[in-house]
Amino acid sequence: MTSGYDLGKKMRTGALWIYFQGGLSSIVQFATGIILARILEPSDFGVFYAVVAFTSLLLLQTQFGIPESLIRAKSVTPAQWNSAFWFMQCIAIICVMLIVGVSGWLQGFYDDDRFTLIIWLMSVTILLAPISTIFGTWLRRDMDYKSVSRITIIIGLISVAVSIACALLGFGPFSMVMAGIVSGTVSAIMFARKVPWHPSLPVNTDGLGSILSYSWRLHLNSSLHLSSTKVDNMLVGSLVGISHLGIYNRALSSAQMPVSEIIGRLYQLLFSGLSRIQDDLEHTIRMYTKLLCAMSAAVFPFLLVFVFTAEGFINVLYGEKWLAAALPLKILAIGSMPSVIAITMGSLADAQNLVSKETPIQVFNLLFTVVAVWIGSSWGLIGIAVGIALKSTLLMILMQLMLSRSHMKLSWNILVNGLFPAAVASAVASLFAYAAQNLLSPDFEATSFLFLCIMTAVIFISFGATILTLSKLLPNHTALIANVAMFRELVSKLFK
Repeated sequence: MTSGYDLGKKMRTGALWIYFQGGLSSIVQFATGIILARILEPSDFGVFYAVVAFTSLLLLQTQFGIPESLIRAKSVTPAQWNSAFWFMQCIAIICVMLIVGVSGWLQGFYDDDRFTLIIWLMSVTILLAPISTIFGTWLRRDMDYKSVSRITIIIGLISVAVSIACALLGFGPFSMVMAGIVSGTVSAIMFARKVPWHPSLPVNTDGLGSILSYSWRLHLNSSLHLSSTKVDNMLVGSLVGISHLGIYNRALSSAQMPVSEIIGRLYQLLFSGLSRIQDDLEHTIRMYTKLLCAMSAAVFPFLLVFVFTAEGFINVLYGEKWLAAALPLKILAIGSMPSVIAITMGSLADAQNLVSKETPIQVFNLLFTVVAVWIGSSWGLIGIAVGIALKSTLLMILMQLMLSRSHMKLSWNILVNGLFPAAVASAVASLFAYAAQNLLSPDFEATSFLFLCIMTAVIFISFGATILTLSKLLPNHTALIANVAMFRELVSKLFK
């Protein structure tokens, strides 16, 4: 078993690389979104998001929970790696055949003739996915997040270059499709070159059963969760139109970007670390509290910026044609806060093999999303955003109830302890932001660039200052102290 010191060191190093990659990726994606939004139309994004709602579900099917199962396993033989890869590749081929068979029928839900060709082209990324997945899992199991982060950064930059170039050449939504195909190809090559093992034939299926015995239950929950995050795109495009889907997804993707870029990238690190110490419940709770403290502190200030500057953020970055996304963005940013807690609790449940208890919650998540979008559509995008934000809060509550009744005994006190620094910092930053908003409003338009810059600076400075102050006032808050030390280490490494 990995010692506590070695595991902690590996997790700190991995976290530093993932935070660096996440921050850089966020900046790059923001910049790319700005450029593409000013070149393309909401309908271009709408039809692309409608396709991605389906292809992302199929991409998940190719994984079948196998990466998490391989990471969680005490040991993995070369035969198991090999059989796992070919199993995923077979699923990928089946998914592509399914796309060809039902693409024409799916297009009937959307008033856009480009849907079929786009989904056919996107099927190429499904065929490539198992290659990047299996080699990336190898590196993550080794906790080599330095290599994973470097490759991911390079792939992200390639995707940006291709998408912008194609958009300028007039490819419309196909610019994003081509970026996916090129980046998927390069990703497969780079990950494959980094790992000493490669798949081979014939396939020995010995040991595959032990992997699938855990992975299928995890996969069921993952499929339900992803379905709940994509079904809104499927329904919005059909209920209120492709152009409105583009606007809605602009608000949703902006609100979720801090969560997906920071927590989503840290999920595998969190899952890997918690899986290694799954039998030591006391150590698990301490580690979880530290990670919850870190992730809430990293994500909340970004969400506060959206709450207080949505009009300026949308107008300055994406242009006036996207201003209808401002109010939904504010609502969805508030709803993303409980998502931070729910996602971290999900990784804890997976590491503790509580996936069967999580399944009913994910079923609720999917059903409530459908109901929220269907009913909320009567009030347009605002009603849909309110429904999605409410769903996130209920999901967090259900996850806590499940974990509190399990052997983990995860009480609200544990969550409050981890969230306390970020919650206090958010309250202080909100007060400063509200005061600054009132002072600036007579002289600055809420949609102006200067207003956006000043408000962003006020929120981040007040939030950061509060965190540092709390670290001095609360020397016994081990989670806060550990994360402040990690942040200082990151800064010193970046600027030395």
